[in-house]
Amino acid sequence: MLKEGPAMEFVRSRIPDPTAEQRRRGIISVLADLAKNGVTSVQDNSDWEDFRAYKLLKDDGKLTVRITEWLHFTEPLNDLQNKRAEGGTTDPWLKTGALKMVTDGALGSRTAAMLEPYSDDAKTTGIMIMEPDKLKSLAIERDKAGFQLNFHAIGDRANRFALDVFEAVAKANGPRDRRDRIEHAQVVAPDDLLGGIAHWSRAHQGRLRMGHLGKKRRASRFRHRFSRRSCQPLPRTLRLRHTPASKRHARRRLAAARKNLFAGLHPRVHQRLGLCGI
Repeated sequence: MLKEGPAMEFVRSRIPDPTAEQRRRGIISVLADLAKNGVTSVQDNSDWEDFRAYKLLKDDGKLTVRITEWLHFTEPLNDLQNKRAEGGTTDPWLKTGALKMVTDGALGSRTAAMLEPYSDDAKTTGIMIMEPDKLKSLAIERDKAGFQLNFHAIGDRANRFALDVFEAVAKANGPRDRRDRIEHAQVVAPDDLLGGIAHWSRAHQGRLRMGHLGKKRRASRFRHRFSRRSCQPLPRTLRLRHTPASKRHARRRLAAARKNLFAGLHPRVHQRLGLCGI
């Protein structure tokens, strides 16, 4: 059975690339929806051709939202540096930003990397997308080149490893204002209060998939929330970014977006317009 990256690549490889006009039309549709909902700033992590399409829209005076483009962590360092040079880092309307790396999977598919086996499937502890020593080496190399690191981590094993990588990077390259960031930080072990920036969504706080974790580990979900509620001082710096929408509101918006925007668009446009409003 194919899961995560291999499964998505199996499908992606069979979808033809959109034309420049299909790409432009899809982006304009998304920009209109963002404007309608009052979104003024987004972060994107898609193809470099999308970024170039944003640049053409900006030059034409039609870019209506500020965009920070995350680059793909696994690309060769020279390519990342070239894209940073081309896209820039200072334009308030359009610039490049952090490097995005998905370290593990998701709870629903039992691919989130856990320290202990899943409660409803003792044969698996999830998966790490990349071999840890390789990921750490690449992170040190990219940090040395001045990039911000942004790691997707769902399971407690993935979150612990992300923190270990951030510490290894700082030790190898010395102190600076890195602002390294963990996306989701959904299940965190009691000993691993987060250092860095934890970016999480209320849409991930529901009861769905809690049977995978078991009662004991449920208390480890979004531990930063409980730490803030109890007003206890944290041993490491903790900064949170909350999404304002409730899960119900988020579902309603998503359903409307799919109905109004994606009808008739090229399937790769659906896949690549991963705009995340903040």
